[in-house]
Amino acid sequence: MKIERVIKGLTQYDLAAATGIPQSKLSLLENGYATPSEKERKAIAAVLDMNVDELTFPKDHKDSCGDSSKGTVEKACKRESCGEQV
Repeated sequence: MKIERVIKGLTQYDLAAATGIPQSKLSLLENGYATPSEKERKAIAAVLDMNVDELTFPKDHKDSCGDSSKGTVEKACKRESCGEQV
């Protein structure tokens, strides 16, 4: 999510204002410490002009891939079979 937000030129505060999701929750989502509700996913996807299915969060990836990097955006998945940037 962070990559898409930054590409759009939005800060967490901008995204918070546009979605109604508190900036603190957006920070938790981006850093893999929280999982968004379906309503939050839809709101974020709408603002970022994305399909909900295309929108990924570090915690989603960590849970499905087993990455232990605490979901930081700067790290790639350590599983050789994956290699996804998260």
